[in-house]
Amino acid sequence: MLLVLVLVPVAWAATPVTLRFSGAVPGNALPGGWKAYAMSRHRPMAPMAIVRDGTDSVFRIDADHAAGAIAHALDLPAATTLNWRWKVDHSVAAADMSKKKGDDFAARVYVFFDVPLSSLLRGTTLRQFTERVLNLLETRARLREEPAKLVAAAPLNRIRPARISTLSLGDLIIAAPSPSEARHLWREAFDERAYAPPVLLYEKGSTIIDVGANVGIFSRFALAETGGCRIVAIEPAAELFECLKRNLAVDSQVASLQLGCGARDAEAATFWYFPQVPAMSSFEPDAVKDRALLGELFASDPVWAAAGDNVQQALFLESAFTAQEQSCVVRRLSTLIRQMDLAQIDLLKIDVQRGEAAVLAGIDAEHWDRIHQVVVELQDADGAAARTKALLESQGFDVDIATIPLHRGTDVRFVYAIRS
Repeated sequence: MLLVLVLVPVAWAATPVTLRFSGAVPGNALPGGWKAYAMSRHRPMAPMAIVRDGTDSVFRIDADHAAGAIAHALDLPAATTLNWRWKVDHSVAAADMSKKKGDDFAARVYVFFDVPLSSLLRGTTLRQFTERVLNLLETRARLREEPAKLVAAAPLNRIRPARISTLSLGDLIIAAPSPSEARHLWREAFDERAYAPPVLLYEKGSTIIDVGANVGIFSRFALAETGGCRIVAIEPAAELFECLKRNLAVDSQVASLQLGCGARDAEAATFWYFPQVPAMSSFEPDAVKDRALLGELFASDPVWAAAGDNVQQALFLESAFTAQEQSCVVRRLSTLIRQMDLAQIDLLKIDVQRGEAAVLAGIDAEHWDRIHQVVVELQDADGAAARTKALLESQGFDVDIATIPLHRGTDVRFVYAIRS
């Protein structure tokens, strides 16, 4: 059962605005200025209508296993008191606002103020939260102009390119189109050491291939961990590659390649780029699974958990997977090994969003012995981790599968392989 009245002050004005349903004409049409919104991807839109209650007209919503909200923008003076009244058939028995699971209610009023969030919130974590909410508000504005689709290819001139931000992460200065995503990748590599379990060795002078390099955070981790190494960083997405080059310009031993890796060489393969969630971009997109994974990551992320704003999260999840269709070159790993004359690969890192099997299929039998260690990050759907483990074991590796606290509650797994 869910009724939400969203009151949105958009500017200050001298005259208060009175909103009443009592004089409205009964029927399904809302009075002027009110708009109805869906509140949940998991529940149907609740039926709404203006009905008679005695001598008055009232707004009625039937929230039986359904959800809905109405919103009205207001111009109010600075000193204003809001008054409202409602009645409900019964409260929600399982509601317990002290627990996330119990976040349910018969009715609720939200009031949003048009002031910069940065002026209200302080502290590192709160600044991160502010940044994310502002990004979501931009996304919501774009949604009014163009409905989101599961994987909708849009002409480049229909989607604003994400702005490249520069942020400080530990001792690093990183360029990235999505600061929140860059922080997530940094925490994954540097804080939780997802790519450096005790069984893997990082040694000075090593040769490391980073397939799915994104903006280069793992590559920067490898440079720091080894004290200097040769890196081949591979990223197909144009925007991410631009950041990658900037972030890896600190070391002359880094070769950055704008291409994808797969089972076959191709001069023009279709790549789906998601500007709102670049790390979810893929040659094999599945927006349903990716949206579910992103929701799970929200649940385990301390900033989002503290925010507790299911409405804004839902809006972002609905909009995040509008894609830009890009054409890019694909090369088999064995093609690159021959072209770059790589006699030894001390570590092969792969994170390519459902393309892991294709990348591994691009390694010829003659080249497997050159690879000493492998780490693959993947979504363990339909036994993907077990299949990857079996393949690596067949090539003479000892293999382990694990996860990290940051990915608890998701199907993200890390497959670690080292030669016996």
